[in-house]
Amino acid sequence: LGRLGRLSEAREVFDAMPFRDIIAWNSMISAYCNNGMPDAARSLADAISGGNLRTGTILLSGYGRAGRVRDARRVFDEMPVRNTVAWNAMVTCYVQNGDVTLARRLFDAMPCRDVSSWNAMLTGYCHSRQMVDARNLFEQMPERNTVSWTVMISGYVLIEQHGKAWDMFRMMHYDGMSPEQPNLVSVLSAISHLGNLNILESIHVLVHKAGFERDVVIGTAMLNAYTRGCGSADSLKVFDSMEERDIFTWNTVITGYAQHGLGREAIRIYQQMESAGVLPNEVTFVGLLHACSHSGLVDVGRQFFKSMSCDYGLTPLLEHYACMVDLLGRAGDVQGAEQFIYDMPIEPDAVIWSALLGACKIHKNVHIGRRAAEKLFSIEPSNAGNYVMLSNIYSSQGMWDEVAKVRKLMKEQGVNKEPGCSWMQIKNRMHSFVTGDEEHEQIQDIYATLQELYTLLKATGYVPDTEFVLHDIDEEQKESSLLYHSEKLAVAYGLLVTPKGMPIQIMKNLRICGDCHSFIKFVSHVTKREIDIRDGNRFHHFRNGNCSCGDFW
Repeated sequence: LGRLGRLSEAREVFDAMPFRDIIAWNSMISAYCNNGMPDAARSLADAISGGNLRTGTILLSGYGRAGRVRDARRVFDEMPVRNTVAWNAMVTCYVQNGDVTLARRLFDAMPCRDVSSWNAMLTGYCHSRQMVDARNLFEQMPERNTVSWTVMISGYVLIEQHGKAWDMFRMMHYDGMSPEQPNLVSVLSAISHLGNLNILESIHVLVHKAGFERDVVIGTAMLNAYTRGCGSADSLKVFDSMEERDIFTWNTVITGYAQHGLGREAIRIYQQMESAGVLPNEVTFVGLLHACSHSGLVDVGRQFFKSMSCDYGLTPLLEHYACMVDLLGRAGDVQGAEQFIYDMPIEPDAVIWSALLGACKIHKNVHIGRRAAEKLFSIEPSNAGNYVMLSNIYSSQGMWDEVAKVRKLMKEQGVNKEPGCSWMQIKNRMHSFVTGDEEHEQIQDIYATLQELYTLLKATGYVPDTEFVLHDIDEEQKESSLLYHSEKLAVAYGLLVTPKGMPIQIMKNLRICGDCHSFIKFVSHVTKREIDIRDGNRFHHFRNGNCSCGDFW
């Protein structure tokens, strides 16, 4: 009854017992602790003069989960005898409440440690993103179990060092440790960011060998990894093969199609979901609205926004309003998008104003863009992206004095522009490029390849779009500046080192600029290469001179 939260009934049964042994007392104390009532648990413990060793451990754990670290420590200090479980519980209490320093101090003072002790301390370091300390502790462990490996993999995923998470999983495999659901889900999350389909396919095989092919949680994580890794066709195969699907599964495939700009396919999956009797939630509608936004389906998007409250009783959240602003703005109704914000029943946040500013950048609306930027400067003055977008709007109109003012404001605020960075994996090695890169070992060959491409593409109709240069310089300098954007460097390197006809997959931290988008369309046509780029906003699949986004991004 206690586990079900039916404490009154549990207490009635407890009080009616003609005889209560220590197991009964501890069960009732545990019920109170598990339901966030450690003081009631303490009163019961006091009634039996503190109970036994397990009683104290249950009580201090209860205080720890309630965030009452001092009370937990008081119980720990009052315990006449402590075993390793009690020590572990106190270390875990500190870890759960973010005090890694005291956790380590107690860990070092332990008279005896088991693998759970090490795992508790390891968890503390990973949750606090102290992965250097976590790795040092991990290397010192006399014994490791699957929990140890899973904590380390998850820790690297948390700080977005996905390559190290994958390396840790491989080490676990070579160490003879069998994969389990938690570490498979974590490593699939890491692989989804690496964008390497070869690695993903090897994990897919491992999942089948380990007997997890029917696990809905792993299946959904696999689906997400294929979706994020440029494999929308492969993700659909995974989805179709799943015997069991929950709301997370449906949402994953809907959101995945949205990211790939396949709005109508996302809607088709939603219709299948409705037919299967699965009720949508707030995340479902974020995916649908996002899909409509990236496919220009304005009227359909409006219908979904209305449906979530009228048909399903769901209250639109800030994310839904942001999608609507993005939907209207991208479609060219910038004034309507601004009015939509003013008509909102809740206070707009930075994401919403940023969506409006992004629309103004696309459609070169200076006046509304300036108003949106001013709102953003007051909400998040340190976000360089907002200043850059406003500068883009000004530069597209040749308003160089205004560009200079924005640059001066950035300097006064101590804001630095985030450099564009693109990366790709070739033969199990990650290669990264920044705009104007001079560090790569083959940079001279890359530059030569770019120059050849540039000459070839201009002969076939490519015209550099110099409005994306934020400096008032002559056209030749602008064209030169554009040529060395990070995604162009990555494309050139891919052409340089991979066999003819082999697809090229690239990831970028920021939204791809219009000139690079046009350049890569020409590259895909001239070289007959399939080029997939996942930028900070969505996927772009370049095929024979066209992009899957339909130039609508």
